[in-house]
Amino acid sequence: MKKLGYSLIIKCAIIVGLFTIFTGALWASEAESGRSGMEMTGFNLESANESEHQDMPMGHHAFAHPFFTHMGMPDGPGEISVRTSAIQEAYNDNVSRDLALHIETGLWNRVGLHLRNDSIKANMQTEMMVQYAVLQNKHADSGISTFVELEFPSNYIPKDKEKVGLEIGVSGRKIFGKYGIIDAGIHYSPEEKMVALETSGVLRLTPTIFPIVEGLIEKEGDEDVMANLLVGIKMRLKPGAHIGVGIQFPLTDYRSFDNRAFVQLESAY
Repeated sequence: MKKLGYSLIIKCAIIVGLFTIFTGALWASEAESGRSGMEMTGFNLESANESEHQDMPMGHHAFAHPFFTHMGMPDGPGEISVRTSAIQEAYNDNVSRDLALHIETGLWNRVGLHLRNDSIKANMQTEMMVQYAVLQNKHADSGISTFVELEFPSNYIPKDKEKVGLEIGVSGRKIFGKYGIIDAGIHYSPEEKMVALETSGVLRLTPTIFPIVEGLIEKEGDEDVMANLLVGIKMRLKPGAHIGVGIQFPLTDYRSFDNRAFVQLESAY
């Protein structure tokens, strides 16, 4: 493994800088409107402004989903969204093609279910996550959640490694009015000694155009840190349906691909 140097520090600083600028711009734009309070496990801690979001278009439904990042809060009961991607990946002069699928739904109030496989042909396991909103605002679209994730074998795995993996973590989402939305999550695998941070920012440029930035930083065991950056754009076809294109590339010498290009179709019901 190559040792981390100043180049990694600079590249990781790019991620932090992008999200700092993005978040700062959204905070500045949101300062013109009121703030909602928070609601925790049934107790209402809200401020007195009840009409705060009346002019805002449907909370998180006004935005496209990120490409691959988990949503920081569960969907409402009965809601279903599906993200289907076609991917072309380049690594060491080899080019491969794959598919990705991410299904999420709200089971009950505060409880959601995610099924995700970001590389169906290459990944040996498919993720199933149960997410619980611990802290949320009155619209249930911003707050903090905890989750438990199981990784089931879904491809060829050597018999001595046929087992279900476990990850736990915390995630969150913040909606900045009608301007943008940020989702983030921290994953931890006790068995693999893996820690990963995934985060995304979706900007509502117009009611139909959504620039997107996503970042992933992962450290597993004694291996070096791996960091990836994704940039893309989605267009709303109709309410609940978006199409998007993007590219993902590594920011560290330690990597699993050189670049990935993809197109994604997103639908929500």
